[in-house]
Amino acid sequence: MQNDGVVLNPTLGAVAAKAFSRGFTPGLAIAVVHDGKLIYAEGFGYADVAEKERVTPRTPFAIGSLTKQMTALIALQLVQEHRLGLDDGIARWLPMLPNARAMTVRELLNQTSGLHNYPNLAEHRWPTRGSIPIARILAILAKDRADFAPGARWEYSNSNYTALAAIEMAVTALPYGTLLQQRIFAPLHMDRSGFGFAGQALPGVAAPFLLAKKRLRAVPAAQRLSLDLYSGAGGVVASAGDLARWDSALLGGHLLDPAMNRLWWSPGRLADGSATNYGMGWAIADLDGRRELWHNGFAPGAGGFCFNALFPKEGLAVVILSNAGSYAANGDRPLRELVAGLSRAALPAAFAERSAAGEEPAVTRRVEALWAAYGAGKPPLADMEPRFAALFTPAFTASIAKGIGDLGSPKRWVFLGKSALGRGLTLYRYRVVLANGSTPIFAVVIDSAGKIAGSRLLP
Repeated sequence: MQNDGVVLNPTLGAVAAKAFSRGFTPGLAIAVVHDGKLIYAEGFGYADVAEKERVTPRTPFAIGSLTKQMTALIALQLVQEHRLGLDDGIARWLPMLPNARAMTVRELLNQTSGLHNYPNLAEHRWPTRGSIPIARILAILAKDRADFAPGARWEYSNSNYTALAAIEMAVTALPYGTLLQQRIFAPLHMDRSGFGFAGQALPGVAAPFLLAKKRLRAVPAAQRLSLDLYSGAGGVVASAGDLARWDSALLGGHLLDPAMNRLWWSPGRLADGSATNYGMGWAIADLDGRRELWHNGFAPGAGGFCFNALFPKEGLAVVILSNAGSYAANGDRPLRELVAGLSRAALPAAFAERSAAGEEPAVTRRVEALWAAYGAGKPPLADMEPRFAALFTPAFTASIAKGIGDLGSPKRWVFLGKSALGRGLTLYRYRVVLANGSTPIFAVVIDSAGKIAGSRLLP
């Protein structure tokens, strides 16, 4: 390991570099942990473009809602210490919040409380600069109406985790930043982590950018928001290397007793007993049939998209931090895809992408044959729509054959889905897992007569 925290891994590095080349962020830091060992850590691009400050695994980023994992841990540690109860009513500490008398600590943790989300800058005049006492945030939250009765449904709300931070402060008589330092940062030697407005003053914190219409724009210093605003819901800054230590402790079971840890990573339940897919700071899902615990993060005006994913059975964790975000739907998709790519590259025997539902075996065989025909320089012209077939001049055919030949042989085909394009055309998309480790997407269009009407190879 070098002084800047870099741990090189050619296989994982190639996956990360390919993702970064898509241009969705000016800076990216990645760490991958397996069985308690840091097997990959690298930075790409710039933490500060204007100052030409490069990203390393030690660069602190505003991690947004990854903070919720830490807020949840502190609450559960206090439960373990018999200083807090999961079914305690929150009115004891926060009587000013709507429905406080009917709401429990457990419902805050599981995002089933009904508290209205924040901060929508159009709804209230939120404090956004400098040091912001949590009491100012709570006073504004007290003005909102609840969105639903506690336990009635699941709905993501930052208010739940800011309320939890306030309760933790009341129970311990300590500031939230001190709780983080004493219970997480110091014991795990997370020396490039901090909290709130004070944490933003750490040397080298990545400068925030917004991605809009495929263009990156720096958030001017005068418009950056204080992380105090996000409190226990999203106020932490941390480096990829520090979060690798956090994940190692989580996977090693070093932070809670086994029973409490199982509860932490279990789905929450509504008042009617039905389960949700969220449990105490973690979204609960699967990747390639492997149980995945994850959370994304984005603190607008302070940071970019971030992602932390654990695969407990495999002992694998993937941390991805960026300094650009957007308000687009599925804006963090590049990070989600990178988590999948790094997991599959790190443990290929455990992770193998599965074909989507709706695959048509006959079409798959035709697509595989088309690839082979392209590589042999013999496109199946009789099987093609005439206008598409006319494109295959000798020179074009030769260039396609060379391109396919240079890629090497496919090891596996993964059906990604199909979609109707109109005019009787259907698009079929496949991921081609090649022997050289690359995974391009091969898209083929088939018309209503069953003829191949187009094809395209995407990186």
